[in-house]
Amino acid sequence: MTAEGSIPAPEDLWRQFTDICAIPHPSGHEEALREMLARRARDAGLAVRTDRAGNLRIDRPAAPGREQHPLILLQGHLDMVPQVDAGTVFDFLHDPIAVEMRDGWMTSAGNRTSLGADNGIGLAAAMALLLDPGLDAGPLALLATVQEETGMAGAFGVDPEFLECGLLLNLDTETEGDFCLGCAGGVRLEICFRTDPLPCPSGLKGARIAVSGMKGGHSGTDIGLGRGNALCVLLDFLAGHHACRIAEFHGGSLDNAIPREAAALVAIPPDELPTLAAHAAEIARELRRKFDVFPEFAMTVVPADVPETIWSKEAARQVVDALRRVPNGVLEYSDTLQSTVTSSNLAVVQSFPGEVRARCLTRSFDDAKRNAAARDIALCCVRNGASVQSSDPYPGWTPQPETCWLKRITALYREMFAAEPRRMAVHAGLECGIFAARRTGLNMLSIGPDIENPHSPSERVGIASVERFYRFLRRVLQEPDLFSPNLTMEQKS
Repeated sequence: MTAEGSIPAPEDLWRQFTDICAIPHPSGHEEALREMLARRARDAGLAVRTDRAGNLRIDRPAAPGREQHPLILLQGHLDMVPQVDAGTVFDFLHDPIAVEMRDGWMTSAGNRTSLGADNGIGLAAAMALLLDPGLDAGPLALLATVQEETGMAGAFGVDPEFLECGLLLNLDTETEGDFCLGCAGGVRLEICFRTDPLPCPSGLKGARIAVSGMKGGHSGTDIGLGRGNALCVLLDFLAGHHACRIAEFHGGSLDNAIPREAAALVAIPPDELPTLAAHAAEIARELRRKFDVFPEFAMTVVPADVPETIWSKEAARQVVDALRRVPNGVLEYSDTLQSTVTSSNLAVVQSFPGEVRARCLTRSFDDAKRNAAARDIALCCVRNGASVQSSDPYPGWTPQPETCWLKRITALYREMFAAEPRRMAVHAGLECGIFAARRTGLNMLSIGPDIENPHSPSERVGIASVERFYRFLRRVLQEPDLFSPNLTMEQKS
């Protein structure tokens, strides 16, 4: 770790986190990280279990005199979203993520890759607490799930016994002081168009049109921040230039990340290149005023090899028209919740010989509105000759009513920081929605430190925020009057 000084407090948490960063753990490849955490727990004499889905549960017994307290389950996910900056060579299956501290934040070294603070910081906090010999707390456990970022497979497949607890504290919220009490559900759409490839006519020249330097970010929490979508920008450009005969199109990488880059290989008349390049530069200037983009944001048109085949005109019209009409961004906003209610992210477009595949992720606090938005997208694409399949639907989490334990935690936060926590719901998928559906009456709260720009190379986590988050979490676990054996009875009163 490179740093401005020594490891900040709490040292145990930051050591756990840097160790987590050193082990590759993108979605679907969490085995090495899971085994590292399990090994540390076993070495400390803690009970370790793994269920069929690959989720990990670690149990720590109560401190003397705390045996009758309800078990508190700390919960996070093992996987991270692998995102790399353009021009950087990085293998997320083998390369460790180097980290650095700068100006009060921790980032990946040089902001070249996503950091994995989502949800590595939550896991690090939980492990530091489980292994803390001085923690005077009741029974405590960690549930670390797999594949949260790619469909929440771990949450869907969790062993019901792994959810046994008096209170579940999810550690995946990304703003300090937020008490998250609800989350959006979501559904993924996979869209496929035929492109009817034809030989490229003689006399045309090749050109590459590229959009780069958009900020991207989380397709739920960042969808309303005015960052734009590189795919939509490129589709709009192509729609206005019918002389461009499309050969290839690609952009975006993951369903839950707003696309930062997109590019198309086209064939054009020889005299069109200067006009296209000038128009692209003009559009880039307009987009800098419209969207929150990086200083290096650019839209360029440069010469390229002449493609061997191009899409038919009708196929190109169908693909571009349909994807431009796909609802994208914030579809409904609630002033009451101060949050996006329903949204959709055109996340990935890739062309292959003879076809184009696109993916969207639609979210909503209301499952009926989520499904309605997905139907609108599907209908728009089917009318243009595409086939559409939905997958991985997951439910939202309805905020719980006022409870005694929530009042106590709120009062404790107020006492520690002389501030009122913000009770809110997040426009993103939290595993809590699935847990709520799997176990009726489960008491849950989601908290976390400040994490900015998750799911992007600009991801960073506030160092002082992590210290306060950890101190609060540790105090909650040790508060003698916070959780009594009659917790469930009190909450019903």
